[in-house]
Amino acid sequence: MLSLANLFLVAFVALTALITVIDARTYKIPNKLLIVLSIIGLLSLLILSREGIGVHLLVAMVTLAIGYFLYLFTGFGAGDAKFFTVIMLWFGADGIIPMLYWFGVCCAVLVLLLVTARRFLDGKQTRLGGWRPLQKGAPVPLALAIGPAAVITFVMLANNISF
Repeated sequence: MLSLANLFLVAFVALTALITVIDARTYKIPNKLLIVLSIIGLLSLLILSREGIGVHLLVAMVTLAIGYFLYLFTGFGAGDAKFFTVIMLWFGADGIIPMLYWFGVCCAVLVLLLVTARRFLDGKQTRLGGWRPLQKGAPVPLALAIGPAAVITFVMLANNISF
């Protein structure tokens, strides 16, 4: 039987995967999905969390401020900043270091895959080659790194795995 905690895990993974795929295909992250993910996260905190919701809200607010700064002065997208914020709302203080670590690892893997694919395809017209992130000079949809990093971090936190 599926426990309530596992139900929240399934919802988190499903919505995170959906947001990641949408961003990879459209370079847009729908606010409606972020709101749904936020509401489910707040419900999970109210029902399952032993610590106060205030810490999670504070971490999310700081993440949003940093994300907004990155949006203004770098290539970090507004949707990426909001997505990262919602993820950190779920994780709170316990998830800061693991999420940043796995985000860095996932970014490195993503860059290696994109560079390799872009060189291999080199403008060839294939079904995969027409995908915008594989075209030279195209921006990188960071949800392709945020999503996997969030799922890995969630599983680590849910199973009390630490570094």
